[in-house]
Amino acid sequence: MTVALAFLAACANDATSPSALFRNGADDPIPQNRAGTTKTVVQIVLTAAPSFPGAKGKAKFTVNGDQRELETRVEEVLRLAGMQVTLWLGGASLGSATVDATGRAGIALNTRLGDGVPGSVAGQAMEIRLADGTLIVSGSF
Repeated sequence: MTVALAFLAACANDATSPSALFRNGADDPIPQNRAGTTKTVVQIVLTAAPSFPGAKGKAKFTVNGDQRELETRVEEVLRLAGMQVTLWLGGASLGSATVDATGRAGIALNTRLGDGVPGSVAGQAMEIRLADGTLIVSGSF
């Protein structure tokens, strides 16, 4: 918790943080950062697999200058609490997370933090799966 709060506090003063970008017009149709480059945001809804009919998910890919961020989450999977899920993009595993006690899990990758984030997600399938490969939610950019 302390690390998360410290990170949030550090981001509060960072002009390129998501919260600062929102305050500075990131909700505009074609927002620009201070360097004048266009910010691109692509969001998709992830559809529940038959094995998890109540599951909900979403994913967001953001490009802001040379910074890229990929965020994804799954919700409404309470029966998976404590289990690991893996994010797959275009057939490649990008990371994993543990489903919390409320039935949610999320993964956020950001090049600014040194994470590997693809240069483009166009046309690629996004999936969240259990360790045994069972599909939970999926969609395409």
